[in-house]
Amino acid sequence: MVSYYGKNRAAIVYTYSDTENRYLYFNPYTGKYLKTENPKTDFFIIVEYIHLYLLLPDYIGKHIIGGATILFILLLISGIIQWWPKRRSDLKRSFKVKWSAKWRRVNYDWHNTSGFYIAIIAAIIAITGLTFTYEWVGDGIYKTFNFGGDKAAETKTPVIDTTKFNSNTTIAIDRAFIETMKLQPKAEMCFVAFPQQKGDIIGTGAYPHTLRYDHQSNYYFHPGDGKLIQSDPYHKKSLGLQVVEMNYGIHTGQILDLPGKIIAFIISLIAAALPVTGFVIWYGRKNKSCKKIKA
Repeated sequence: MVSYYGKNRAAIVYTYSDTENRYLYFNPYTGKYLKTENPKTDFFIIVEYIHLYLLLPDYIGKHIIGGATILFILLLISGIIQWWPKRRSDLKRSFKVKWSAKWRRVNYDWHNTSGFYIAIIAAIIAITGLTFTYEWVGDGIYKTFNFGGDKAAETKTPVIDTTKFNSNTTIAIDRAFIETMKLQPKAEMCFVAFPQQKGDIIGTGAYPHTLRYDHQSNYYFHPGDGKLIQSDPYHKKSLGLQVVEMNYGIHTGQILDLPGKIIAFIISLIAAALPVTGFVIWYGRKNKSCKKIKA
């Protein structure tokens, strides 16, 4: 696959094999080779693998992360139930922290109020994160916004009957890229996926903004002559599929550009503090119960 991340950025060729993956950078205008990157040694990719798999084999790590995320969502729901005022007179106190109280009370108020304020956004971040582990979550989002429907049927790519790739496959790829640019002249980012085996076609994708992975338009071309076979522009996709394809942007806050990323960061930071403040509450109650038993 070749990705073009912007008119002033290098084109990246992604190569995959059973033993190693490599990212090769080229000047998109001259074809000059720039550098090769090993994803196993890139800092941000390593952080991403920690976030997704804890650096464990993906079939193990993703289920640990997924299980922890499900527990987090359940804790958010139970926390809101716990926070909910039992009397109307307690409602006003539930929205603020009594900073003048003792530190244990401040910790208790902070845990309750911060958890309440971030609950909705934190739940959205958690649910969109689950789609990277469990396909049924993405299917559920799709059906929720479409009031049903079949995601697999809408996202099915065309398959052709071909026994081999002939000599003009490269020309076909160029034609596919050019046709995609004609269909999406305002696109700032795009990719071209090469056919790998019998029945594969050339797939392209175009995005209106650089380094933004939403509002994707997809096109499929014949590997022999580059003829357009199927067209799936963004505006013709169902609402459910549009939301599913916005998943990465919603999860990271990228959907709202830099302000969205800052909001997602702050919410995640507060969410990371909730287990700590919650543990302090639990530990304090446990010690208090032990003292009563001894007395």
